[in-house]
Order: sequence, then C-alpha cells, then structure tokens
Amino acid sequence: KRYRKNPLGYTITYHGNGLTFPDGSTENEILVNSAGQVISGQYKEIAASAGWFSDNKLSSKVKVSEAGIPDEISCDMDLYATGKTFVIKAGPNFNKLIPSSATSVEFSDEIMPASTPLIDVDADGDGGVVAWMDETVMIVSSQIPGQNVIAASSCYELFYRKSNLTSIKMNNFDTSKVNSMESMFYGCSKLRSLDLTPLDTSSCTDMSGMFYGCSKLTDLNLTSLNTSNVNSMNNMFGSCSKIAGFDLTSFDTHNVTNMSFMFSDCSALIWLNLSPFSTDNVISMDGMFYSCSTLIDLELSSFNTANVKSMDRMFYGCSKLTDLDLSSFNTSNVTNMSAIFRGCSRLKELDLSSFNTGMLQKATGMFGGCSSLTTLDLSMLDFKNVYQVSDMTKQGGSYGAMFDNCSSLVSLKLPQFSDKITNFSDMFCNCRSLTSLDLSSMNTSRALYMSDMFDGCRSLTSLDLSSFETSHVREMSYMFAFCDKLTSLNMSSFDTGRVTDMNGIFQNSHNLANLTIGENFVFVGSEYNLPSGTWYASDGTAYTSDGTIAVEQLELLRADMQAEYEKGNWCIAGGDFNKDLLGQSEEIFGGSAEGYTWAQPLPEGIWDGTNLSLV
Repeated sequence: KRYRKNPLGYTITYHGNGLTFPDGSTENEILVNSAGQVISGQYKEIAASAGWFSDNKLSSKVKVSEAGIPDEISCDMDLYATGKTFVIKAGPNFNKLIPSSATSVEFSDEIMPASTPLIDVDADGDGGVVAWMDETVMIVSSQIPGQNVIAASSCYELFYRKSNLTSIKMNNFDTSKVNSMESMFYGCSKLRSLDLTPLDTSSCTDMSGMFYGCSKLTDLNLTSLNTSNVNSMNNMFGSCSKIAGFDLTSFDTHNVTNMSFMFSDCSALIWLNLSPFSTDNVISMDGMFYSCSTLIDLELSSFNTANVKSMDRMFYGCSKLTDLDLSSFNTSNVTNMSAIFRGCSRLKELDLSSFNTGMLQKATGMFGGCSSLTTLDLSMLDFKNVYQVSDMTKQGGSYGAMFDNCSSLVSLKLPQFSDKITNFSDMFCNCRSLTSLDLSSMNTSRALYMSDMFDGCRSLTSLDLSSFETSHVREMSYMFAFCDKLTSLNMSSFDTGRVTDMNGIFQNSHNLANLTIGENFVFVGSEYNLPSGTWYASDGTAYTSDGTIAVEQLELLRADMQAEYEKGNWCIAGGDFNKDLLGQSEEIFGGSAEGYTWAQPLPEGIWDGTNLSLV
C-alpha cells in the first residue's frame, strides 16, 4: 500500500522544471479524490509547457485532461513540465504550407483567433508555433508574449519561389541557430523591400542564392547582416535586376570560398563598393559580375586572388566597363578563364602583363566580343597547359572562340600555344580590323576543327599558314570566308587527307589571287568557292571555284573512251581523279570510309551504262 500525504485523497505536485507558473511560482499542488475531482488547490497551466511527464528525465509522458488531471490516479504523483520549442518546420516543408493566396508572411506572438483554421507549421508537434490566414496575410505565431518563433537550423528555400509575396515581416523571428540561408528568398519576384535587421546570421555558413531572382527589390540594407562565418555567397544577389548599388562595407568575407555569380544579372547595378572585401580564401569567382551590363566602374585593387582556381565568365557581359585594372590580380592558381572578358564591348584596353597563366587550361571565348579593344598583347602569357580556346561547332557554342568578334582589334600578339588544342573554330572570326597576323606561335598538331577560323577577317591582305599542321583536321568549312581583302594565302603545309567538310572555305574572298598549296592538299567537295575562274597548281592540276572542271574532264574522258570502245579497242584510263570510280574503294582496298574522304562520288549520269572494272 503506497504512502499518501493526505488521507483525504491523492496529492498531485506539478513541477515547473525550469518553467514558471502564471503567479511566478515553480511548483503547484492539488488534492483529488479517486474519481478525479479536485478537493483542494487549483490547477495552474504553464502556457509554454509542452506537457507533463512522470519523471524529471522526461522519459514518460502523462496524458492529462483540460483540468490537468491524469487519466489514471492510484497514488500521489509528481509531474514535471517541459517547455515548447517554438521551432517551425525546416525550409521546403514550411515553404509548401504557404498558401498561394498569401501576399505577406508575418512572424508574431499574438493569440490565434478561435475557430480559425490551423496551418500546422510546428516542427515537433508540441504546438509551440501555429499559423493561420488573416485575409491574404499568413501569420506565424508563438502565442506567448515576448516569445519569438524560432527558425530550424536550415532556412533553405524557406520562401523559395513564393512570387506572390509582397512583404515578409520578421520582427518576431529568431534565426540565431540557422546555419543555412541558401535560396531563402529565391524567386520572391514581387518583394519591393525587405527589412533584414531582425535576422541574426551569426551562425550562418551558407548564403548562396539567398536573394536570387528578387527582381523587384530596389534597395537592400545589408548593414545588419553578420557574415563572419559564411563560406558560400554563390549567386547571393543574382538577378536582383532593379538594385542600382550595394553597400557592402559591413560584410566580413574572410571565410568565404565561393563568390561565383554573386552579382550575376544585376542589370541595373551602377556602383559597387567592394573595398572591405577579404578574398583571401576564395576559390571560385566564376561569373561573379556576369551580365552586370550597366556597371560603369569596378575597383578591385583590394582583391587577393592567390587561391582562386576559376574565373570562368567573371566579367562576361559587363558591356559598359571602359576600364579594368587587374594589376593586383594573382592568377597563378587559375585553371579556367573561359569567357572571362566576353562581351566587355566598351573595354578599350586591357593590360594582362601581371597575369601568371602557368596553370591555365581553359581559355574558351576569353576575349570574344571585346569589340572596342584595338590592341592586345598576350605574348608574355604561358599557354603551355591550355587545351581549349573554342567550343564552336556547326550547331554553335556556349562560350564562343578566343577572339571572335573583336572587331576593332588592329594589333594582336599571341602567346605560345600548347599542342593540346583540338578546336580552333571561329578563333579570329569577325576580327575585321586586323591587317596582319603572326601565327607562328600556334601549334595545330592535334587540331580537328578549323571551321570559320578566319571568317570575316576583312582587312587581312596576306596570311602565312605554312607552319600549320592539319593532318588530323576534319572540318575547314568557311575557314577564310569573307576575307574581302585577302590576296595571298600560303597553305603549303596543309594536309587535307582527313577533311570531310570544306564547304564555303573561300566564300566571298573574291580578291584572292595567290594561293599556295602543297602535295598533301586536296580540295574536298565542289562548294569550296574559289574566286571565279580556273586555278592552276604548280603541277598543272586545274581547279575551278565550283568544281565544274572536274565534271567536264570526266565527261570528256568518257566520250573519248566511248569512241575508242566503239572502234573495238580496249580502254584503260589512269590518273589522279580524286573520284571513287568504283563506288566501293574502301571495301576493295580494305580501308575505312574515313580514309577515303578525298575520293568524291562520281557525278550522276556520266558513267551510266558503262561497265567499270578493277584491273
């Protein structure tokens, strides 16, 4: 038989266990009879309590009635309270509970009105946080005066793509334990302002994409943000297309390793104060200022880039920059500079003499579209590890070629290229102001593609390519198209044995008068577009602009052979026809179709009714 404090009933002692009752006490005691009726005392509820437990280790929860009486009573009891957590569900789980009709979200401590439908945003089911709709406003509340709603450790995509929200009020929102704010406001495209002063970001390590796509924001006060522990700011302000300037003087970036696309597509950005930025630990600056098309000035003298490995598209599309001082840049560890200056169409000069490119591997489209540059000296750069300068194909490309559309370039000094480059397509395409070009430093020993390489070089008068190795090249289409002033072209070293496409190689190069080719050069197809007339090689071989002379020769040969055959004579013809007379040479001689790219099909109709045999 268990001891009872009071013979009149069972004593229930409620322990606050760190919480206090409404009167400020830490314990409350009542006496009940076996029927559960209160004999003396009064039950006092702790608003912040998540329930009662039979032990102070909170291992066994006890179910109680609204009056606070346990369902089963057979002895005196000690009950221990535990506090509510007031934590909302993590990022995407909270996000999907925001109704599409909501235009505003407010964090509050007000009481939810009776009979209002509950939106269950509470993380652990203890009822610490509730939410409801007040017309088009979603209110998220702790319902306890002075008690903030607490964010989960991750606010990843908390308001992601909630494009109907025009305001978010965070005065009662505790973010002190949040480690990720990645994409927190991503795609909130109707927000016009955002008060960040209530946010505690002291624990945050990831702010990548935090404000991406907030395209109606015209101002963003960032002075209250603590960024001392942040390591990623990738795309942080991407596509904030209405903001004219950022004051980042309060930013502590000493732990940041990723600043890629940080300000990408900030198309209204005019000014940017980056003087307090520490970039000592940054590894990636890919696309950092990508398409900041209204930025007129950029001061980067404080940047330490010693650890940066990639600058892919760093200044791509900064079309209003007229000057860029990069003399302080340390690029000794950079492996990728693809399209780094592409589309900087107002840059008039660019001094890269301080650049160390010993580790550089990718230079695809590096200066493409720098249409105001008049001179460019790259002779001091080390390109021994570079294997990519163009990604252009017949279907186009993402980055373009190294100098394509540098339309004002008059002087270009090239670096010593490596032997690893396979694609030179569009390399100098539309460099229409170049009057001369020294290509002796180019190594083409592994080249596969040269289509459009000099297309649109309208001011070149002569071009010496005698140093070119082309034995692996497959495509030369439009290689010298629209070279209007080109009169002399030396291709004496060209081996075209593997070329499959020479279409339009000389299209509209109508002033070409002197073409030097070697014994390994063979025209492919009939659409190579030599200037009108008949051309004769040093060995007497004749060529025409459209290949008709070859057809005419075959027709004449057939007529002569037919005449002799009708006289009863055997006819044996030999010569360098550059035609697959049998139609199946690769099978007969055991070669591959690729090896017979020089052997063009016979023109239709010429040999109809004639029996050709291998002898």
